[in-house]
Amino acid sequence: MDHMAAATSWVSKTNITSYYRCPYAFWLVDSGQVKREDAFSPLASHLIADGNAFHEAVAAAAPPLALPPGGLAELFRREGLTLYGLPTFQNQGLRLVGAPDAIETAGGALFPIEVKSHAEPTALDRLELAFYWVLLAPARTSFPAPEGCLVLRGTEDSPPLRVPLSKEDFAEVHRLIAAVRTARAEGVLPRWCRCHVCAGRPEVGATSAGRRDLRRIIGINATYAAALESLGCRSYDELAGLDPVATVAGFRARKLFLSPAVVERWQLHAQAYAEGRPVLLPAREPLPALGRNIALDLEWGLDGDIWMAGAGFVHEDGTIDHFRWWADDEQEEWTALAGLAAFLVVNPDVPVVTWNGKGADVPRLRDRGAALGVDDLVATIEARHLDLYIWAQNCLRLPVPSLGLKELGSAFGFTKASSVGSGMEAMALYFEYQEATSPKSRAKLRKQLVAYNDDDVASLAHVAGHLVALDAASPRALPLAG
Repeated sequence: MDHMAAATSWVSKTNITSYYRCPYAFWLVDSGQVKREDAFSPLASHLIADGNAFHEAVAAAAPPLALPPGGLAELFRREGLTLYGLPTFQNQGLRLVGAPDAIETAGGALFPIEVKSHAEPTALDRLELAFYWVLLAPARTSFPAPEGCLVLRGTEDSPPLRVPLSKEDFAEVHRLIAAVRTARAEGVLPRWCRCHVCAGRPEVGATSAGRRDLRRIIGINATYAAALESLGCRSYDELAGLDPVATVAGFRARKLFLSPAVVERWQLHAQAYAEGRPVLLPAREPLPALGRNIALDLEWGLDGDIWMAGAGFVHEDGTIDHFRWWADDEQEEWTALAGLAAFLVVNPDVPVVTWNGKGADVPRLRDRGAALGVDDLVATIEARHLDLYIWAQNCLRLPVPSLGLKELGSAFGFTKASSVGSGMEAMALYFEYQEATSPKSRAKLRKQLVAYNDDDVASLAHVAGHLVALDAASPRALPLAG
């Protein structure tokens, strides 16, 4: 093996986690086509910085690593030690490199520990622990059942969470290690992806659309796409020929479980692409006529505090009166939520329309309303709430690869007025607003953020009108009771 091949065959935990998130973005960064610092959105960079600060705080509270005459090998044989500040390890046989955040020695068992700033364990946490278990194999002198540990935010003062590692975890780690090496040798074909890197690269959309990429079908992730390809279905044009029951059986043989209805929705989306138009599920819940309605959209920060509530009173002729409540601190947040509550009270029986409100806005209002004593707000909304995203998810497909509000707004001809392109960009502007000291700068940024929220509210109202009209004009296969 030449020097270059040897260098590129070494694999780290960061390599496999980057590949896991997006193979194409990993390859672009790993091959030097994209700078590493440009691979993360402003929000992701902020979260990474927050995670690093959390890790440093946990490590700083641990006893310093003091090496005895026998070095790490002697420490590893001891019982009951938790070691932070470790050097980089190498597994020469497998050509793996890296260092876990900490190790629990346990008489040579060497349980890897990872410090995470989130509150619940994730699938990726398991893979990182499995990687480090494999990495540490040459240094291990005791061989218990594989297990790792997590220190999660809010549990710093408790024993680490113990995570048993399965054969499936290790199989996936070894698959990812091999995939990283293959990517370095052969490159990676772009597939549909909404990550920060891919979203800004036109070749991703063009290539995936040209290939009729299965990933452009809502609900088909990388695992499902691989399973479909193994069953002989390699593009979304071929989905129409699938027998849903036989497809489910093929997935079950691969220990993947879904229903025939899921396959039928994939086929519905493929039909929308083939016909170049919106397609509705024939048997579906009807949408109400709406008439006057209130389009609601909230903005909140990483701490969960709501910094703006935007509501549009939509008249029957489609014109919109915008109402906004801004909050720079907890007192202003209380005032904002109380103002929203009062607005709803003086407009009784007017439907409240959201996009994914049940999954996002309503839970956030429930948490903040309870914390601030605005207790009746959620009940006032839920009595007349219509979450159009849930309806669309269950009943509608368009020739676009997602059901994001901005994608549907564009598909239905909505023209945005705000210069802010995305929620990530809005979050970056809000960070800038928080850090700004000049009143002029703060006023300018606030104006931009208000315009962005107004756009989302107007887009929601625009999409709602089109969906109601589309539903009313499209026949249903079955009459629905009630």
